[in-house]
Amino acid sequence: MHKKLDSVLDTNFEVLREYINTGKSEALNEETKHMLEICQQCYALLRDFPQRNICIRKLQAKYEPPMPYTTAARYVDFARQTWGDYIDCKREFLETFFLERLMKEITDPRVSDSVRAKNLSTMQKYLERQPADHIDPKVMESNTVNIQINLGNKSFYLDQKVLASLPQAVRQQILDAIDDNIDDDGAVALLNN
Repeated sequence: MHKKLDSVLDTNFEVLREYINTGKSEALNEETKHMLEICQQCYALLRDFPQRNICIRKLQAKYEPPMPYTTAARYVDFARQTWGDYIDCKREFLETFFLERLMKEITDPRVSDSVRAKNLSTMQKYLERQPADHIDPKVMESNTVNIQINLGNKSFYLDQKVLASLPQAVRQQILDAIDDNIDDDGAVALLNN
């Protein structure tokens, strides 16, 4: 009976893999749709718990009664094969994580002097590699650039992706049309409005 269950799971995982790769949902029945939901939950768990064993245990705990270990392991392995073993981390996240850890260990009074000295040395090396100029905190904010074009009584927006895809000559024409210098009288009139 156990081998039959494994072959059914293998077949269903192949159907899921085909759906994920092609987007065709004709072969998905209720059972495979439920499996897809579990795979999506598993992927979300992998982002928070990339270690295989921990992710398996977390997936087991999500269900009542708990999912059998071997079944949860199959889902985790499928998700890792499909979406990769490791979830990408941005460099900024990793730098922030390690800097916070270093500062925590530096300021912790229970940490030995040798560990504190090593962490201070690591922090000094990191700071020496940083640019000396002042970094504007607004640089870290997410900014979206849109250009609004008004034609008669209608208007539309061009976002950054569309602008980036335009040829350089067209972008330059748009910038030249926008570049409108305001004289002192125009600035006063704008401020008074």
